[in-house]
Amino acid sequence: MNSIFTLLFKFFCFSFLKFSHKDEEEQAATQKRIMSPHLTQDVNISVWIADLCKFQVDAVVNAANTMLQHCGGLALAISECGGTKIQKESNNYIAENGPLRTGEAIVTSAGNRSCQKIIHVVGPCLQSKPSAKDVTQAKPMLRQAIISVLQKAEEHKMCSIAIPAVSSGIYNFPARECADVITKKSFLLFCVFFGGAAILALGLCK
Repeated sequence: MNSIFTLLFKFFCFSFLKFSHKDEEEQAATQKRIMSPHLTQDVNISVWIADLCKFQVDAVVNAANTMLQHCGGLALAISECGGTKIQKESNNYIAENGPLRTGEAIVTSAGNRSCQKIIHVVGPCLQSKPSAKDVTQAKPMLRQAIISVLQKAEEHKMCSIAIPAVSSGIYNFPARECADVITKKSFLLFCVFFGGAAILALGLCK
C-alpha cells in the first residue's frame, strides 16, 4: 500500500472505477497500468499513469471553485477539452442557484469529451503552508466533497469516475493527507454506493 501512496503523491490524481473485464482491457490499451494488487474477493486496486482528460470513464471530476469559473489548472484543461458548453452550463447553474459551498458537488454535461458527465466539486481551501491543525480541521470538508461526488455518481447511475486529488493543488491541501482522506475514508462509501464487485483504480496523471 505504501508504494501506491508514493505514486499517488507524485502524480496527484486517481480514479474510482467499476469495470467489466472488457472495459478494463480497453482502458489498458490506451493508458498505462502500473499495478493491480488484490484486496478482497470482490475488490481490487489498479494503479494507472494516465491523462485525466483522456481517461475512459463515465464521468471526470473537476476540482472546482465556488463560482465554477474554470480558468486555471485541471478545471481549465477539462473545460477546454470539452468546449464552451461546460462553462456555459456552469454559469447557468451559478446564475440560478448561487455559489457552491465547500463540499458541494454538481453535474454538468461533458461537452465534446468522450465521458458522459463532469462532476464539479469544491474542496477546502487552505492557506499556503498550512499548519497541522489547519489540515486536521479541513479533513472533514474534503471527506464531504468526495462523499458528494460519489452521491452524484450514484444518482446518475455512473459505473466509473475519475477523481483528481481534490484541493491538493492551489488549494494547498498536502498531497499525503489528501491521498489518505480520499482513499481510506471514501473507499468503503464507494463500495456501498456502487455495490457488488468493484475495481478501485488509481489513475496517475502524467
